[in-house]
Amino acid sequence: MKPQDAEKEFRAFLLRRGTSLERLDAVVGLDAMVAFYREVRGQGLRFEHDEDMLLFQWGCYERNNGVAFDFDITRQLIFDQPEEGSIWQLSLAFHFDPTDDLRALGTSNRWCESLDALPSFEAFLAEHPAVALVANRAPRSRHLYFGAV
Repeated sequence: MKPQDAEKEFRAFLLRRGTSLERLDAVVGLDAMVAFYREVRGQGLRFEHDEDMLLFQWGCYERNNGVAFDFDITRQLIFDQPEEGSIWQLSLAFHFDPTDDLRALGTSNRWCESLDALPSFEAFLAEHPAVALVANRAPRSRHLYFGAV
């Protein structure tokens, strides 16, 4: 894929998997973004220069409508588009009401820097308590964002 088409390509990827953004729950969304990273390469992006990576983030953050627990998987693409910036992120975020068990997880993140690192990243996700805690919860909202950071 052309890196600048990441959002369009991810939406098409979801459709090929028989789903859409509007039907995703957090765990299915996480799995879809990991599969998209594994299966769809960004043209011209090099792992050895950290130009195509995944980022898993979780934690409670203040929003316009109050505090929410964010569960986010982001694909970061670095490509040379000087007029638009060179670091782009395709971020799939799910926001939940901040219950005590979600607040107790704290706020942190984990990067996956290449396809070689993907198996250990997937093992981390499989064991992470945030994944288990959001698995059967309806998100307050979900967002797919693509843009320069």
